Amino acid sequence: MALRPLLRPGSVVLRRDPSHLQIGFSPAILVRDRPDLVAFLHLLDGVHDLPGLRRAVRRRSLDVGDVDALVLELLARGAAIDPAVAPDPAAPIAVSVLAVDPHAQELARAIGTVCGERGRRRVDGDTLVVAVCAAEPSRDAVDDLVDRAGAVLVVRLAQDTVLVGPLVVATRSPCLRCADLGRADADPTWPHVLAQLERHAGPAVAPRAHRLVTWQSALLVAHDAELWLGGVRPSSLGAVSVVGPLPGERSRSTVPFHPRCLCSLFPAGS
Repeated sequence: MALRPLLRPGSVVLRRDPSHLQIGFSPAILVRDRPDLVAFLHLLDGVHDLPGLRRAVRRRSLDVGDVDALVLELLARGAAIDPAVAPDPAAPIAVSVLAVDPHAQELARAIGTVCGERGRRRVDGDTLVVAVCAAEPSRDAVDDLVDRAGAVLVVRLAQDTVLVGPLVVATRSPCLRCADLGRADADPTWPHVLAQLERHAGPAVAPRAHRLVTWQSALLVAHDAELWLGGVRPSSLGAVSVVGPLPGERSRSTVPFHPRCLCSLFPAGS
């Protein structure tokens, strides 16, 4: 693919002193000024490739020396980027946000907004599914989603807090059943309570987290999704974060493989 250099997005070209230009201001990148450099910088629009830049320089009789060397210098200094390889920070995050029950709609919408409205809606092996619910989801349903999508980030609205995680990856991470078994070790009544929660249609009165807690949770989900899709381990892999009940509050607990869970037979990548 042809290199089509682009002046660093959002930057302006300023005069620093008689012999230097400043490109941008956060951070400021200083380059040695030379005849017609300002006019050349305006040609870095992400449309012109190198042959096109050479033709434009000749057509305008710009005195900038070796065009290729100048472009390489600007790229190395960070004053220009290659749009073909530079990530677009405004690009939507490729997730499928599923509201499992009606009470989860508001939180699911917030997550969808932060991730980008053009996020994927299909469920397959290339999609990170974010399953949002206001009650404990059916473990069988989550297992089915994981089998179909490969990775599911579970998000639960628990009264006035939001539980983000675990991120369940088929054969590679602890699952919800690991968390259940670990909780049952400390509280033997949990399986009985969970069975009721799974059958329950949801709370009679919709849970209401603080608006800022909702958006804080959405940002955490989006950040973890972006990390995962970029090949970096997110905080929700093998863990659950509790956001709230007050804005800014967040705690995190790990979810290890449980020896009695079948997924512990496949710990690769954990």
